Amino acid sequence: MLPFLLLSSLVFYTYIPACKNLNVSQWTNCKGIYFDGTRYAGEYGDGQANGHGAFMFPNGKKYVGKLKDDLPHGLGTYTHLDGRQYVGEYKDGFKYGQGTFTWPDGVRYIGEFKNGQMHGVGKLIYPSGKKYVGEFDDGRMHGQGTLMHPDGTKYVGEYKHAQKHGQGSMTLPNGAKYIGEHKDGKPNGQGTFIWSDGVQYVGEWKDAKKIELADQERQPADEDKQLADKYEQLWDDNRELADKDRVIFTILSFKENFKFERSESEEIDNRNFKLQKFTNSPLKHTGPRAYLESYNGNLFLITGTGSLMYTSIKNIKDKNFILNRIPTNFMDIAGKDYIQLQESVVSDFLIKKDKLYIAYIKQIKDKCFEMSILVSELNLNKMLLEEFFTTNECRPEAVGAEGGKLSDFIGNRILLTIGDHGAYERQKINTPQNTESLMGKIISINEDTKEYKLLSMGHRNPTGLFYDKESNIIFSTEHGPEGGDEINVNISPDDGKIKNYGWAISSYGEHYDFPGPGTPLTDEMQELYKIAPLHKSHKDYGFIEPLKEFTPSIGIAPIIETNELIHMPNKKMIYVGALGYNIEEGDLSIHQIILNPDLTIAEHNIMPIEERVRDIIYVKELNRILLFLESTGSIGILEAIH
Repeated sequence: MLPFLLLSSLVFYTYIPACKNLNVSQWTNCKGIYFDGTRYAGEYGDGQANGHGAFMFPNGKKYVGKLKDDLPHGLGTYTHLDGRQYVGEYKDGFKYGQGTFTWPDGVRYIGEFKNGQMHGVGKLIYPSGKKYVGEFDDGRMHGQGTLMHPDGTKYVGEYKHAQKHGQGSMTLPNGAKYIGEHKDGKPNGQGTFIWSDGVQYVGEWKDAKKIELADQERQPADEDKQLADKYEQLWDDNRELADKDRVIFTILSFKENFKFERSESEEIDNRNFKLQKFTNSPLKHTGPRAYLESYNGNLFLITGTGSLMYTSIKNIKDKNFILNRIPTNFMDIAGKDYIQLQESVVSDFLIKKDKLYIAYIKQIKDKCFEMSILVSELNLNKMLLEEFFTTNECRPEAVGAEGGKLSDFIGNRILLTIGDHGAYERQKINTPQNTESLMGKIISINEDTKEYKLLSMGHRNPTGLFYDKESNIIFSTEHGPEGGDEINVNISPDDGKIKNYGWAISSYGEHYDFPGPGTPLTDEMQELYKIAPLHKSHKDYGFIEPLKEFTPSIGIAPIIETNELIHMPNKKMIYVGALGYNIEEGDLSIHQIILNPDLTIAEHNIMPIEERVRDIIYVKELNRILLFLESTGSIGILEAIH
């Protein structure tokens, strides 16, 4: 059927009439050219490609097949210039279901896909005759599998993250066999080697070599020693889907509107709130982060890949609504290839005094990343961004600890959080405790002069930021290591004192791979704890204690303070979003924290919603809290019902 689809689409493209209107929202079953040069021919309605059609992109890639809301959905074929090709099922723009992926060197994967990756049961077939048949997870061999080689060598057993790991057996061409434990791709642990004449060795193995006794040295031909060589030769060629479903990135980069569809509303466990979701499922794959802002009667959204869109707040009611794209030059500045590779480059945005600020992780060159801010005059027709601020500190990795949250501040200043970029844990340097570095800091920046002022230090990865103008307080949230997420408070942040929150001298978490109390530390872990001891007190070491810490971590992220949604006299209402994946630990939830006048906690309520909460804002015109829920690509509307 698919070859027929390809042929019919090419014929369709030849004979279908040209689109008569430059406004794509008015196209109807025609062929036309988008603003970036992408060509489309096929069924079109309601401003989107729906039905059968063909996309031909400026870089030479092609998609032919079924579409829904501008994205591949159903049977389709996606072809690259270098010969890579996928033929199979799609769902919401991603390989999903049964399909075949072929690489230019002739290697083929035939089997199940999920969210664009090899996932489920499938087989990798090589031109040499080598073949893997078994389970895959998130693009890698994982679970039970069989690897066969042309010379007769055969492995049957368990895989973990593309390596032989667990119980398995390796049979050599002459019949000799190893049966036992594997770790990191080789025999490690208890195992049995059976020589071709039937004699056995039973015992411990390390890196495919037996921990042998002198009287067990034997012939024939030292077959057991051949085993190690064989494992070295027969590495697991774990094929990557090099395109990582860039078809969805390519299509989303020119989509002019994004439809959010209403789902059933649901009351949250504590019965005081109702949550209504409006979903545009492709957005769960644009980073998958996205952030929200309301300004002058409009709601704005920006994705992790820099797509900016808006709608009037009046359109956000109890029915579906559409966000319209605002063209920008963000991709030209940040770099299309970098965005495609890194995905979550935008960390936040802010609109103030008719100016748009975008914080993003800037790549200067290979192994050189900085936190930067772009600015543009607010224009709903097109935004022309230019550089406003950069840290000018080259960090070797973008590891997800960059901070990058923005907030309004006093007068003509804005706030920016800057993470430590893995300073202690990956680079073994103490920049968060060094005032000469901007790593691990919160700063204010003058909008006119672009000069910055250091407000606080000793931060790991501040992922939430809110300035309470009435009380002159900065509320921020911070990802801890393993445990030790924090809510921090900076009272009178403009008093000239640089507040220190202790990272990584103090933290209520532990370093990743900490073996637990009473277990000896590795040499590497001992060195890490020397420079980053993570003392279980902040105050005792001269630092500011967090308002609240979370162990285990909840994947803490956005924070706002508002008494508008629910008003309680002499109280402050804090709302915090949790990412993570374990709802039992408080992840995938909204946390409502009620504060006394002295900023002690009066009440802490957890509202599980089974969604990763990436952003939270309060919209006065609606008297609602809006959330970006990245698990499903949804805008959530939180309403107080009692």
